[in-house]
Amino acid sequence: MMDVSLLDDFGVEAGEHLAYLEAGLLRLETEPGDSDVLNEVFRAVHSIKGAANFVGLERFATLTHRLENLLDLLRQGRRQVTREIIDVLMDAKDRMVLLADELQRSGVEAAAVDDLVERVTRLTEESAAGGGAGGKKRCAEAVCEKAAVQPDEEVAIDEAYDRELFEIFIRQLTEN
Repeated sequence: MMDVSLLDDFGVEAGEHLAYLEAGLLRLETEPGDSDVLNEVFRAVHSIKGAANFVGLERFATLTHRLENLLDLLRQGRRQVTREIIDVLMDAKDRMVLLADELQRSGVEAAAVDDLVERVTRLTEESAAGGGAGGKKRCAEAVCEKAAVQPDEEVAIDEAYDRELFEIFIRQLTEN
């Protein structure tokens, strides 16, 4: 259930993350192998997903959750950044901007997301069908090296990062 009292705060926060997302996607087009850029894109989507879940925005949450799955495959090195992936990420960013505008104007998420969810899911499933690391969550070597962690430590880091993002979101909400 959507918490209408948090829509303005969500709009501000989502707007900032969508701007970071757009900048990151533009850089990812020219630097598809840059794990720092990929992590920035992932963090923007992850932050929007967390805020959307907190506020109760189903379409935002569904779309960003699927995007996170695809981006995680890219971060793990199980998928490569392709033109098709960049296109779907850009389309998703544009749709999230539309959803945010709708929320600001009418307080309702009206734009459909099913078409994008389907495209992202197909790209994610193509990776699984093409073979992976036995289904075990692993991070790409370069990402793990940059983070100075072992691949098996990734889950603990993600949980700590989720907690930190949630605390930042709550602090921003209470400050505003």
